[in-house]
Amino acid sequence: MQVVKNRIISRIRKIFSVWIFVQIGFVFSANAGDIVITEFFYNKSAGNLPEYVELFNKTESTIDLNGWKVEIDGIQFEIDVTFNIDSHNYGVILSSSGLLRNEDGTTYCSSSHYGFPYNVCDSTIDNLFWRIGTFSGLSNTFGTIKIWDNSTTSIIVDSVAYNGATSFSFGEGISGKSAVFIIDPNSENAHVKNDDKSNWKSSEHPSEYLWNSSSSDFGSPLSSNFITPS
Repeated sequence: MQVVKNRIISRIRKIFSVWIFVQIGFVFSANAGDIVITEFFYNKSAGNLPEYVELFNKTESTIDLNGWKVEIDGIQFEIDVTFNIDSHNYGVILSSSGLLRNEDGTTYCSSSHYGFPYNVCDSTIDNLFWRIGTFSGLSNTFGTIKIWDNSTTSIIVDSVAYNGATSFSFGEGISGKSAVFIIDPNSENAHVKNDDKSNWKSSEHPSEYLWNSSSSDFGSPLSSNFITPS
Protein backbone atom coordinates (compact mmCIF):
# COMPACT_ATOMS: atom_id res chain seq x y z
CA MET A 1 0.00 0.00 0.00
CA GLN A 2 2.84 2.37 0.86
CA VAL A 3 4.48 1.60 -2.51
CA VAL A 4 1.30 2.61 -4.38
CA LYS A 5 1.07 5.78 -2.30
CA ASN A 6 4.68 6.68 -3.11
CA ARG A 7 4.07 6.16 -6.82
CA ILE A 8 1.03 8.45 -6.72
CA ILE A 9 3.00 11.14 -4.91
CA SER A 10 5.87 10.82 -7.42
CA ARG A 11 3.46 11.18 -10.35
CA ILE A 12 1.83 14.25 -8.81
CA ARG A 13 5.27 15.83 -8.37
CA LYS A 14 6.16 15.21 -12.03
CA ILE A 15 2.87 16.72 -13.21
CA PHE A 16 3.39 19.73 -10.97
CA SER A 17 6.95 20.17 -12.25
CA VAL A 18 5.75 20.17 -15.88
CA TRP A 19 3.05 22.72 -14.93
CA ILE A 20 5.73 24.99 -13.43
CA PHE A 21 7.88 24.74 -16.58
CA VAL A 22 4.91 25.69 -18.75
CA GLN A 23 4.00 28.64 -16.53
CA ILE A 24 7.49 30.14 -16.54
CA GLY A 25 7.96 29.60 -20.25
CA PHE A 26 10.72 27.02 -20.03
CA VAL A 27 11.24 25.24 -23.37
CA PHE A 28 12.95 21.87 -23.49
CA SER A 29 15.92 21.67 -25.84
CA ALA A 30 15.85 19.60 -28.98
CA ASN A 31 18.71 17.21 -29.61
CA ALA A 32 21.28 17.77 -32.32
CA GLY A 33 20.09 15.83 -35.35
CA ASP A 34 16.37 15.76 -34.46
CA ILE A 35 15.90 17.86 -37.59
CA VAL A 36 18.17 17.11 -40.57
CA ILE A 37 18.88 19.33 -43.60
CA THR A 38 18.20 17.05 -46.58
CA GLU A 39 18.04 19.31 -49.63
CA PHE A 40 18.56 22.88 -50.78
CA PHE A 41 17.60 24.51 -54.08
CA TYR A 42 20.25 27.15 -54.57
CA ASN A 43 20.51 28.02 -58.29
CA LYS A 44 17.23 27.99 -60.20
CA SER A 45 17.50 27.97 -63.97
CA ALA A 46 14.83 30.53 -64.83
CA GLY A 47 11.31 31.70 -64.05
CA ASN A 48 9.69 32.94 -60.86
CA LEU A 49 10.59 29.97 -58.68
CA PRO A 50 11.60 30.24 -55.02
CA GLU A 51 14.76 28.75 -53.63
CA TYR A 52 14.37 26.56 -50.54
CA VAL A 53 15.83 24.50 -47.73
CA GLU A 54 14.24 21.13 -46.95
CA LEU A 55 14.18 19.71 -43.42
CA PHE A 56 13.43 16.18 -42.18
CA ASN A 57 12.07 15.24 -38.75
CA LYS A 58 13.80 12.00 -37.77
CA THR A 59 12.16 11.70 -34.34
CA GLU A 60 9.10 9.68 -33.33
CA SER A 61 7.07 12.81 -32.53
CA THR A 62 5.75 15.84 -34.38
CA ILE A 63 8.03 18.86 -33.91
CA ASP A 64 6.62 22.39 -33.96
CA LEU A 65 9.30 24.75 -35.28
CA ASN A 66 7.52 27.85 -33.99
CA GLY A 67 10.26 30.00 -32.43
CA TRP A 68 13.10 28.12 -34.15
CA LYS A 69 15.59 30.12 -36.18
CA VAL A 70 17.06 29.52 -39.60
CA GLU A 71 20.41 31.07 -40.40
CA ILE A 72 21.57 31.63 -43.96
CA ASP A 73 25.17 32.85 -44.30
CA GLY A 74 25.11 34.44 -40.85
CA ILE A 75 21.68 36.12 -41.19
CA GLN A 76 18.94 34.70 -38.94
CA PHE A 77 15.18 34.80 -39.23
CA GLU A 78 12.61 33.25 -36.92
CA ILE A 79 9.79 30.86 -37.72
CA ASP A 80 7.04 32.92 -36.09
CA VAL A 81 3.95 30.72 -36.45
CA THR A 82 3.03 27.12 -35.72
CA PHE A 83 4.95 25.03 -38.23
CA ASN A 84 4.63 21.31 -37.55
CA ILE A 85 6.74 18.65 -39.19
CA ASP A 86 5.32 15.21 -38.50
CA SER A 87 7.47 12.29 -37.44
CA HIS A 88 9.65 11.05 -40.33
CA ASN A 89 8.31 13.73 -42.62
CA TYR A 90 9.54 16.82 -44.43
CA GLY A 91 9.08 20.56 -44.24
CA VAL A 92 10.42 23.23 -46.57
CA ILE A 93 11.56 26.80 -45.83
CA LEU A 94 10.94 29.03 -48.87
CA SER A 95 12.84 32.11 -49.97
CA SER A 96 10.98 35.40 -49.80
CA SER A 97 10.13 35.53 -53.50
CA GLY A 98 8.77 33.14 -56.10
CA LEU A 99 6.09 30.44 -56.18
CA LEU A 100 6.29 26.70 -56.64
CA ARG A 101 4.34 25.71 -59.76
CA ASN A 102 3.64 22.76 -62.02
CA GLU A 103 3.44 22.46 -65.77
CA ASP A 104 -0.30 23.22 -65.98
CA GLY A 105 0.29 26.55 -64.24
CA THR A 106 -1.01 25.62 -60.78
CA THR A 107 0.90 27.56 -58.13
CA TYR A 108 1.68 26.39 -54.59
CA CYS A 109 2.62 28.41 -51.53
CA SER A 110 2.68 28.34 -47.74
CA SER A 111 -0.47 28.43 -45.63
CA SER A 112 1.45 30.61 -43.16
CA HIS A 113 1.28 34.38 -43.75
CA TYR A 114 -0.99 33.82 -46.74
CA GLY A 115 -1.84 37.05 -48.52
CA PHE A 116 -1.22 39.57 -51.26
CA PRO A 117 1.15 40.39 -52.85
CA TYR A 118 3.89 37.82 -52.12
CA ASN A 119 2.23 34.66 -50.83
CA VAL A 120 -0.89 34.12 -52.93
CA CYS A 121 -1.36 30.92 -54.93
CA ASP A 122 -3.84 28.34 -56.21
CA SER A 123 -3.10 25.77 -53.51
CA THR A 124 -1.59 26.18 -50.04
CA ILE A 125 0.59 23.54 -48.36
CA ASP A 126 1.01 23.38 -44.57
CA ASN A 127 4.50 21.85 -44.82
CA LEU A 128 5.84 24.98 -46.52
CA PHE A 129 6.98 27.94 -44.44
CA TRP A 130 7.14 31.47 -45.83
CA ARG A 131 7.30 34.93 -44.34
CA ILE A 132 8.58 38.31 -45.45
CA GLY A 133 12.28 38.41 -44.69
CA THR A 134 13.14 34.71 -44.82
CA PHE A 135 16.01 34.89 -47.32
CA SER A 136 16.27 36.37 -50.80
CA GLY A 137 18.16 33.39 -52.16
CA LEU A 138 21.00 30.95 -51.53
CA SER A 139 24.48 31.53 -52.87
CA ASN A 140 25.11 29.76 -56.17
CA THR A 141 28.67 28.88 -55.18
CA PHE A 142 29.13 28.52 -51.41
CA GLY A 143 27.22 29.16 -48.21
CA THR A 144 26.17 27.99 -44.76
CA ILE A 145 22.74 26.89 -43.51
CA LYS A 146 22.03 26.45 -39.80
CA ILE A 147 18.90 25.42 -37.87
CA TRP A 148 18.56 26.62 -34.24
CA ASP A 149 15.94 25.36 -31.79
CA ASN A 150 13.82 27.58 -29.53
CA SER A 151 15.03 26.34 -26.14
CA THR A 152 16.09 28.64 -23.34
CA THR A 153 19.70 27.90 -24.30
CA SER A 154 19.38 27.56 -28.05
CA ILE A 155 21.47 24.96 -29.87
CA ILE A 156 22.30 24.31 -33.51
CA VAL A 157 20.22 21.25 -34.38
CA ASP A 158 21.81 20.85 -37.80
CA SER A 159 24.05 22.79 -40.16
CA VAL A 160 25.50 22.41 -43.64
CA ALA A 161 28.34 24.41 -45.17
CA TYR A 162 28.69 23.91 -48.92
CA ASN A 163 31.20 24.94 -51.53
CA GLY A 164 30.53 23.78 -55.06
CA ALA A 165 33.99 24.70 -56.29
CA THR A 166 36.11 22.77 -53.81
CA SER A 167 34.16 20.39 -51.64
CA PHE A 168 30.63 19.33 -52.46
CA SER A 169 30.32 16.76 -55.20
CA PHE A 170 27.43 18.45 -56.97
CA GLY A 171 29.94 20.91 -58.42
CA GLU A 172 30.00 24.62 -59.14
CA GLY A 173 27.73 26.52 -61.50
CA ILE A 174 25.09 23.79 -61.84
CA SER A 175 21.81 25.48 -62.70
CA GLY A 176 18.30 24.16 -62.16
CA LYS A 177 19.24 21.22 -59.93
CA SER A 178 18.86 21.12 -56.16
CA ALA A 179 21.56 19.62 -53.94
CA VAL A 180 20.20 16.48 -52.28
CA PHE A 181 21.46 14.45 -49.32
CA ILE A 182 21.70 10.89 -50.60
CA ILE A 183 21.87 9.08 -47.24
CA ASP A 184 18.75 7.91 -45.40
CA PRO A 185 17.98 10.78 -42.97
CA ASN A 186 16.65 8.21 -40.50
CA SER A 187 20.11 6.67 -40.20
CA GLU A 188 22.22 7.17 -37.10
CA ASN A 189 24.06 10.50 -36.99
CA ALA A 190 22.51 11.67 -40.26
CA HIS A 191 23.20 15.25 -39.18
CA VAL A 192 26.91 14.40 -39.12
CA LYS A 193 26.82 12.49 -42.39
CA ASN A 194 25.40 15.51 -44.19
CA ASP A 195 28.66 17.33 -43.42
CA ASP A 196 30.43 14.91 -45.76
CA LYS A 197 30.72 16.26 -49.31
CA SER A 198 30.43 12.78 -50.82
CA ASN A 199 26.93 12.36 -49.37
CA TRP A 200 25.45 15.09 -51.58
CA LYS A 201 24.61 15.02 -55.29
CA SER A 202 22.70 17.10 -57.79
CA SER A 203 19.10 15.96 -58.11
CA GLU A 204 18.41 13.66 -61.05
CA HIS A 205 14.62 13.99 -61.02
CA PRO A 206 12.47 16.75 -62.51
CA SER A 207 10.06 18.09 -59.91
CA GLU A 208 6.34 18.64 -60.34
CA TYR A 209 6.74 21.81 -58.24
CA LEU A 210 9.64 23.37 -60.17
CA TRP A 211 8.25 24.28 -63.59
CA ASN A 212 10.35 27.20 -64.80
CA SER A 213 8.00 28.25 -67.67
CA SER A 214 9.56 25.97 -70.27
CA SER A 215 10.76 22.84 -68.43
CA SER A 216 11.05 21.38 -64.95
CA ASP A 217 14.00 22.09 -62.72
CA PHE A 218 15.28 19.12 -60.73
CA GLY A 219 14.56 18.49 -57.04
CA SER A 220 12.28 16.69 -54.62
CA PRO A 221 10.82 19.23 -52.17
CA LEU A 222 8.60 17.62 -49.51
CA SER A 223 9.55 14.09 -50.52
CA SER A 224 12.43 11.66 -50.15
CA ASN A 225 15.50 12.01 -52.33
CA PHE A 226 15.77 9.28 -54.91
CA ILE A 227 19.52 9.06 -55.38
CA THR A 228 21.44 6.32 -53.61
CA PRO A 229 25.20 6.17 -53.14
CA SER A 230 27.06 4.62 -56.07
